[in-house]
This record gives sequence, C-alpha cells and structure tokens, in this order.
Amino acid sequence: MKKLTATQEKSRQKKLKKITEKLQSDDNKAIVSALKEVKEHGDASIIPFLIDLFLNNQNQEVQDELQKVFFGLNDQDAVKPILNAAEQNIESYQRSFLLSAIWEAGLSIDEHLDQLTNIALKSDYMSMLEAVTIVENMKRPDEDEPLKRNIVKVKEYLLDNPEQDDKYRLTASYLEILSEQMVG
Repeated sequence: MKKLTATQEKSRQKKLKKITEKLQSDDNKAIVSALKEVKEHGDASIIPFLIDLFLNNQNQEVQDELQKVFFGLNDQDAVKPILNAAEQNIESYQRSFLLSAIWEAGLSIDEHLDQLTNIALKSDYMSMLEAVTIVENMKRPDEDEPLKRNIVKVKEYLLDNPEQDDKYRLTASYLEILSEQMVG
C-alpha cells in the first residue's frame, strides 16, 4: 500500500471502523455490503473479523462473499491469523478452506512453514492436500534451516504413522516437495 497522508490515513481508519462495525452486525445484508468494501478498503486488521464470520455465520450469501474476499487477499500479514485459525479446533472443511485461501490468494508462507507443517500433520487428508498445494507453489526459502527442520518433522511423522493410506501417501508427497526445495 502506498504511503498515505495523515488525513488520508485518518479517513481510511474511519472507513475500517465502519466496515468492522458492519461485519459484526446481525444483518446479513449489511455484512455482505461490508465484505464488498473490504476488497477496496480492508487490510490485515480485518482478518480476525472475516475468520469469525466464516466460522460462525452460515448464511450462503455471506459465505460466498467471504470466499471472494479470502481468495482475493493481497496482504501478506493475513497469513499468520489465517494459520492461527486453522490450528484451532474447527471443522475439517473450515481448516481446508482457510488453507486454500492462502494459495488461492497467492500469499507466501515462507516465514510460516513450521506452522503449516504442524497443521498439515495434525489434520485430515483434505487439509494435507491444501498444504501440499501451498508448498508446491511456494518459492524456495532463503535459508535451508526451515526446510531441514520440516523435512525431519515429516519423516518422523511418516515413521510413527506407517499406515499406507491416502493421507500417508499425500504426506510423502509433501516430504518430496520439501526435499526438492532443498536441492534446488
């Protein structure tokens, strides 16, 4: 985001406050309207409100608009709260959606590889599939250490969970992608 003048920043903060108030409303039409405003005026500070709506508001129109917002995120600061939410005790489909939002929006997980790996290993097949997609699309981290740490973690998981089911095979793919990142 370009540098704003003090007046522009004050105006932006006012808009954000109005948006967050509408997002916390019980009126689904107001929420949908606010979600449309998020695309233009939002920033990462709005992510907790979006996550709360996603987890707690089952209105289809709200959910559809939320998907558009999540998949259109362009603020790298959104990754941490999304991963934090995915770590919580939520429904599997919700975790998968949150992870898919990261790669759909083209956000980088370079600084969050440990957290992503932990989530993927503790989750079901669909969440692991989303994690595989994320690491397939990530750029190689500048340092080898995060890759090494996560390769060891995934190898240990595979040794401790020798069932040759679909998640095991997908986890082996995750390991292979991390290993390829180390080499090249």
